[in-house]
Amino acid sequence: MKDRLIGAMDAVANRYFLMGEELYRFLDLAGFKEAKGHRFFEYVIRSEIVEKEYFSQPKLNNAMVELRAAQERATTLRNHGRILLEANRSTMRLPGEITIAVKPQ
Repeated sequence: MKDRLIGAMDAVANRYFLMGEELYRFLDLAGFKEAKGHRFFEYVIRSEIVEKEYFSQPKLNNAMVELRAAQERATTLRNHGRILLEANRSTMRLPGEITIAVKPQ
């Protein structure tokens, strides 16, 4: 959503998040060895922090409405408990991983 708001339409059209298996396959194809997840964590995105840090400028007044609408449309994430919608705020909880691999020589 932020990309669209700033006019980065290429990023909007071409946005893609790798799945873990894809990352490991690409690392292997590029010659990396011993690729593995080193640390796993959950990162949390709270709407009130997003609003304060990213959307506090007057020209972005509708951004939080658009964010909320996008989260309401994200039914898979909501059904899996990744997006929690409350009265006037939301919380996203998403998995993260730090991956370590040995560089090709």
